[in-house]
Amino acid sequence: MVATIQLLDPRGRVPLKDVSLAPRRNSLKGARVGILDNGKHHAGRLLQLLEDRLVTEQGIRPAASARKRIMAEAASPAMLAELAGCDVVLTAIGD
Repeated sequence: MVATIQLLDPRGRVPLKDVSLAPRRNSLKGARVGILDNGKHHAGRLLQLLEDRLVTEQGIRPAASARKRIMAEAASPAMLAELAGCDVVLTAIGD
C-alpha cells in the first residue's frame, strides 16, 4: 500500500488588487505629519526624535498621533480616521 501525503501551502490564497501609490510631495515644508507608534519598546521615542528634527529642519506641522497597544494588531478605524487628515504619516519599529 502506498501512503499519501497531503502538502499544505501556508501562504494561502490572497486575492490581489492593483492600487495606486499616493503622489509624492516635492517638499515636507508645511506638511501635516502624523505619527503611528506600533507599540514596540522605544518606537515612540524614535518617532518623537524624528518629528522634532523634521519640525526644525523641514518645517513640518505635527498634526496627529496614535499608538497601537501591540505591534501585531492592526490600527483601529478610529486611528486611521485621525491620521487620514495628515499629508504624511510616519511609523517605525523600535526595540
